[in-house]
Amino acid sequence: MKTRNLLAIIAGSLIAGSTFGAVVPASSPPAVEDTVVLSPFQVSENSDVGYQARESLSGTRLNSSLKDIAGQVTVMTPEFLQDLAITDLDSALFYSLNTESDSEIVDVSGPQIGGAYSTANPINGIGPAVGGRTRGIGPPNRGHDFFDTVVPIDSYNTERFTFASGPNSILFGNAQPSGTIDTTFKRASAIRPRRMIELRFDSPGSSRVMLDINQPIKKDVLAVRMSALRNRAEDWRESAFDRSDRLYATASFRPMKQASFRGYYERSSFHLQAALASLLQDHVTPWIEAGRPAYNNAATPAALPARTGVFAAYSGSNRYYAFDGAGSFPVSYGLRSNMSLTRGYDTLRPAPYSLESSVTDESIYPYDVNYNGNGNQMKADTTIGGLIGEFNPFKNLHIETGYNRETYNQRYVRFFPLVNCDLFVDANRFLQDRTTPNPNFGRYYFENATAGAGRTIAFKDQYRFSVSYELDFEQRAGWQKWIGRHRLAGLYDHKSTDIFNGRSDYKVVDTPAGVSNAFRFTYYVDPADRQNLAVRLPFDPLREGIHTLPGVNGLQIRAWDPAGSDVAAFVNRSIVESRVFSWQGFLFGGRLVLTYGRREDNVSIHESAGNLQRDLLVIADDPQWRRLSEKTPLTVQKSIVAHPTQWSSIFYTESSTEQIPNFVRRNLDGTIAQIGAGEGREYGLSLRFFRNRISLRLGKYENVGVGSVSNLRVPSPLPALVGFGRMIRQDSLNLEHNALRQAAARGRDIFSDKYRLLQESILATTASDQNTSAEVLDRFDLISDSRARGYELTVVGNPTSNWRLSVGAAKNEASESNIGRQYLSFIKDRLPVWIDPAWRNEFTNSPATGTRITALDAARFAIQNYDYIFRQEGQAARNLRKYRGNATTRYAFSGGALKGVFIGANYNWRSPAVAGYKWTNPSAANQFAIPGVLEPATFLMPEISQPIYGSALVTFDGFLGYSRRVFKDKVAWRAQLNVRNLLNNTDLIRQRSDPDGVFVSSAAKEPRSFILTNSFDF
Repeated sequence: MKTRNLLAIIAGSLIAGSTFGAVVPASSPPAVEDTVVLSPFQVSENSDVGYQARESLSGTRLNSSLKDIAGQVTVMTPEFLQDLAITDLDSALFYSLNTESDSEIVDVSGPQIGGAYSTANPINGIGPAVGGRTRGIGPPNRGHDFFDTVVPIDSYNTERFTFASGPNSILFGNAQPSGTIDTTFKRASAIRPRRMIELRFDSPGSSRVMLDINQPIKKDVLAVRMSALRNRAEDWRESAFDRSDRLYATASFRPMKQASFRGYYERSSFHLQAALASLLQDHVTPWIEAGRPAYNNAATPAALPARTGVFAAYSGSNRYYAFDGAGSFPVSYGLRSNMSLTRGYDTLRPAPYSLESSVTDESIYPYDVNYNGNGNQMKADTTIGGLIGEFNPFKNLHIETGYNRETYNQRYVRFFPLVNCDLFVDANRFLQDRTTPNPNFGRYYFENATAGAGRTIAFKDQYRFSVSYELDFEQRAGWQKWIGRHRLAGLYDHKSTDIFNGRSDYKVVDTPAGVSNAFRFTYYVDPADRQNLAVRLPFDPLREGIHTLPGVNGLQIRAWDPAGSDVAAFVNRSIVESRVFSWQGFLFGGRLVLTYGRREDNVSIHESAGNLQRDLLVIADDPQWRRLSEKTPLTVQKSIVAHPTQWSSIFYTESSTEQIPNFVRRNLDGTIAQIGAGEGREYGLSLRFFRNRISLRLGKYENVGVGSVSNLRVPSPLPALVGFGRMIRQDSLNLEHNALRQAAARGRDIFSDKYRLLQESILATTASDQNTSAEVLDRFDLISDSRARGYELTVVGNPTSNWRLSVGAAKNEASESNIGRQYLSFIKDRLPVWIDPAWRNEFTNSPATGTRITALDAARFAIQNYDYIFRQEGQAARNLRKYRGNATTRYAFSGGALKGVFIGANYNWRSPAVAGYKWTNPSAANQFAIPGVLEPATFLMPEISQPIYGSALVTFDGFLGYSRRVFKDKVAWRAQLNVRNLLNNTDLIRQRSDPDGVFVSSAAKEPRSFILTNSFDF
């Protein structure tokens, strides 16, 4: 939607509203029903006033005043979400206290990783960098009504978002050490009918239509409610979008005063075409700087030299399908053994300056186009169904039973796998035949590595039984009143999670023996033709089965073909049976609040014992479960809150937790790895001013996570080579694979009893002369421990009836330790095998750079990169933003000429993250050096104590609105305009630098945008 059209809509909305009726004070929240709180398992809808929440369940899973909760709990109320135009949990993370959104986390070794994960993983996130990160440790758990969820959380059917930071075994047994985010589904009210319609449009062209209908069937007894959402979110970058259709229905039934029931059901569909986070990698500018030379590929010999100036040879064994979106040249398919591609700075500059650089010249490629187009996509269908019953058989005894089932079925395609987002220029004078002039000389193009597709199927079943009883002696006479008031609660919870995750590369069908069936594509673009800048595949990549590609007779490819695709499948089941006891005591008239919780989980983890080289739907119907392990983790929470005065409190809490992973990860010796155990401590004070209208809370925390998937992904300090120098796990496992293959060819047995399961997994899933499969890399992941220390400050309140205020600030220092210690032992154990004289000079694979690499050279790369990891021990996380600050305010006019108008602003600031390091000659020796064989004796490595920082993240948003009653006071109308990036700051976000402080990798910032929301409540 163009800006002038948006302004016309605003004017029309204001004119229409002014013709009808009375003004509604904007400071008043939308009308709500006074629900009867049957038990402490609910929070009253009336407990939130403006930006200030009074109550939460996120302390002991029982309704508690926030001032009586010792840990950090932050609530985004409905009014806060409405003012900032926040519609889903993912966008809410950016405005949170100490939880990073995916867009804030920059992995400098693969800065495109954010968008790629968005399409390759379940929407809610499976992986180390998905779903946000709390306190720098890892992604938080997400849930609704304290049920774990894999379905995205949206405000169309939820009440508010609650962030509980740090480990909390009482809330979720299967919980990350970092924290928990929970929300509550909307309930049907049997008091009165209610209708609400919300229409939202923005300047990039998005539209969002939400309908909410509540209808009593029998007053105070039976009611139904339905919410529907049609969301068409267009990204500011063309060809990127996020679309969803969701339908939610719920019913409440209260047959008697002592019992109530509510059921709910949701069905949703999603289609995401994500933009990757960073700008393209530049293989064009070096060619321009060299004078735009042509490569004369008419000359003999037939094979190109490995490198000639800005040119490098294509790998002779790969076939390429070349096309463009405009159809401006004949589609071609075949070898390019007689052609060159252009080199980037990563291969033209010496180490340690050999880093990929971003395309920052918009005449080469503009920032506001999603270059991967329909090459990265995801579609998913989800369902949620549940029933919750609450009972109060006699005074002070409350019982809750609940059941929740979720299904998740997703398909994705990824033609741009993570870091392979290079922009090349076709500088070949002739085509492959050496005689035909190249019609595409000087044109830019993308080229992918092997394209991948995948599917994820997930089932979650969870049921629970909770009992709460309150003993109140405070009203008794004599000494008994000093016993105080006590709440006792017990919980039994059973959760079963089945995850079926499969991956498959696109392959050419029916290739002759000895010919590679790998499928790669080349897509030509023209900066002057915006309609064809983004990749437009000439087929639907999400359709399963065989695809006949246009323009080449008989060329067929397939991925996810049930008749014959090669599938790398990950199939796991976890069953967790939890028993929880919690006690909360209120002593001395509530001046002292003590809390104790204890949770014991019986856990069993399973994997499929069946044939995994099948279609994933078939596997899901017959997984043939085999139990892998059992354990019984015990976690505890203890806290104390003291209220010396009515307006002040001090608190202390310590807690622990242990995550039960849905995806099993193994140690290199084959044992099950412990993932996600953690503990934390927190203490601080809170103050309440002006009759509790403003609250201030300051806390200091320390969290420890044991057995996390490492955030560290190693950027190569050496010349970039495909398959080497990126991650230590891939480097070392490639070397092991090469040695196993070479030894078998010579009739030698080099298997190790200690690593036999790993070795068998490599051979079973990885073809000869290929990089180690993702299945093995993920299952034998890089594991580390983490620690976070910091401070968190919040000031929230309503200084006057018309004024809202919310301020948050955090300082966080997070680091990793014990990084990949098993890989250190593995390298030491297997290094003599890898550099055996019998095959040390054999090629380990054929990188597309034109250089063929020996096992000995590969070992040098692996060892130097491990030394880099070793130096990161205990250092601040590379992609951590140490300081964060948020401030939101809103003022509404309740009288005079501006009556009904409200105005507000939000300011967000995130400190810069480390983007690189200065380099010096290290004093430490190479611990793996073998004189005369494995050199050098010392390494040129970065100086960790001299970091180079990238860009701070700064945003300033504003909003302006008007509300009044219309249609004879029957309808409450509210119109609101939000302006994101009000000052239109479009400076590039600097992500990665070379040792001299020159930034080489950047991301573009979203320019100023407008969001118009109209809601009608009646």
